[in-house]
Amino acid sequence: MDIVSGRVADLEILDYVPDITDNPKAIGVIAELIDKLPDIEVRGSLEKWQAAFLAAEIDQLSYNYDTVQYNQTVEDREAQIANITEDIRNGNTGYLNDFLNALISDSIREGMTDIFGKGTELDDSEGVQTARKAKELLDKLAEYKPLAKIEELEECNYNMIDNVLNNEKPKEEKQAGRQNFHKGKTGGEKSGHRAEG
Repeated sequence: MDIVSGRVADLEILDYVPDITDNPKAIGVIAELIDKLPDIEVRGSLEKWQAAFLAAEIDQLSYNYDTVQYNQTVEDREAQIANITEDIRNGNTGYLNDFLNALISDSIREGMTDIFGKGTELDDSEGVQTARKAKELLDKLAEYKPLAKIEELEECNYNMIDNVLNNEKPKEEKQAGRQNFHKGKTGGEKSGHRAEG
């Protein structure tokens, strides 16, 4: 199976290859490859898998940090991950940023207690490791650009990924332009020609 053939990267085929799509490292390698080939035509998007992997990592960190509270507040883990995924895709990540920043703060405090109170080495401190993971996820969340991802899915002209969704005039403007064209400057006749000034 070739994902990249000639000047085309066919990501739509990945829908039929769960061995690849279930592997975050494989998706990461494909994303890096596409980034290194800027002139390639890309059919499809990795977005749905990237957002899901990020959501699963955030959920796992939450579970690992306080398993008891997690189990008391989350009834359905799959639904929780699906909700986080959807929020990431829609750019609704404020609460995730707040959670990860609070986790970093708490974990650094725990790490300092481990290091200075118990004599634990920096790399052996569970608090420091948790803070590092939370920071890594915070960085990934910041790098994720939902508008660009949505634009890749919705753009009429795929070579115009520029953080402006659909580079066509809205229908109202097109129709208003047609009406003005047919009415002429006086607005009274439908001659099909512009009235001369």
